[in-house]
Amino acid sequence: MNNDFKVIDDTLYSGVAAEDIIQRRKSPVIALIVALAGSALAVWSLTSDTMVDRGNLSSMLMLVGGLIAIVGFIKAGVTFSSAAPVYKPTGERIRRYEIYYQAADKPALCAAVSSGDMERLVNIPRNDKSSSLLLTLYATESGSFSMGQVSQYVPHAFEPVTDVVRFSAEQGKLAVGLV
Repeated sequence: MNNDFKVIDDTLYSGVAAEDIIQRRKSPVIALIVALAGSALAVWSLTSDTMVDRGNLSSMLMLVGGLIAIVGFIKAGVTFSSAAPVYKPTGERIRRYEIYYQAADKPALCAAVSSGDMERLVNIPRNDKSSSLLLTLYATESGSFSMGQVSQYVPHAFEPVTDVVRFSAEQGKLAVGLV
């Protein structure tokens, strides 16, 4: 197996389309507001004069407020650590797709991807279940951006067997129809 090819996931931000792809993070403001509201509810339930005679209600509000605060902080942490690739010219999110093919179709699949010919690629029969041949495709919903790479399963991992190829906008529209 030729391991001279870079994996498509590693080249998304540094390869054939690096200048057109940015990472966009979601704003954690809403999650932090939820966490703050939960914390405020928990503190209020412990310090409010109206809750002195209602121990069970105070404990329940403290528990609910604490749980809301924990959920808010977890959501904020997840939001801080995650980012989605975005195609800069259109502002569209880029999604990752995996399409499996039969091993017997390897020469035709590799030739179609290497040449950037999505029309030939569409005519190759796909396998609905996991198989030893995988086309990894990154594309926007409109097809304005798409790139792909073929990998073959070797024990315990998929190894690339073609270079990463960026398809033209016309070919990208066909790629969206493929998934």
